Amino acid sequence: MPEYLELVETTNFTPVQNPLPGKPFAICIAAHIEQVRLIDNIIIRASHI
Repeated sequence: MPEYLELVETTNFTPVQNPLPGKPFAICIAAHIEQVRLIDNIIIRASHI
């Protein structure tokens, strides 16, 4: 289970409530798997949502 999962703006990392088509956003996630904490971010550039 994720510790956190957020959609955020790529410019200032503020939360995104409704992603807009054509505007990039990042998915940020952190989770524990056994004794390891994994953290990752990915930028999404959706042409349509």
